[in-house]
Amino acid sequence: MHKSESVLNKELEDASHKVIVDGVYSHFKDHGKKYRVIGLGIQEATEKICVIYKAEYNGDLVFIRDLDSWLEKTEADVTRFSLAEDDEHDEI
Repeated sequence: MHKSESVLNKELEDASHKVIVDGVYSHFKDHGKKYRVIGLGIQEATEKICVIYKAEYNGDLVFIRDLDSWLEKTEADVTRFSLAEDDEHDEI
């Protein structure tokens, strides 16, 4: 059974409080490469909320990662993606 539109909209709204659209993030493995979040979306088959992001170092590369994976912490208790320190947005 599929989630209702209102449930999906609520999940997207909740996600927007966790990930800043147009924010620039760094990945814990390579702080030199930055990624700009260009949107949030819904993976059609699973109805998972996903982060859509673009490589700042190569404007042609666009990635999609589910929100849970984006927010997860590594074994060393480091967040997989973090808002870049030089970004103009306030960290959440």
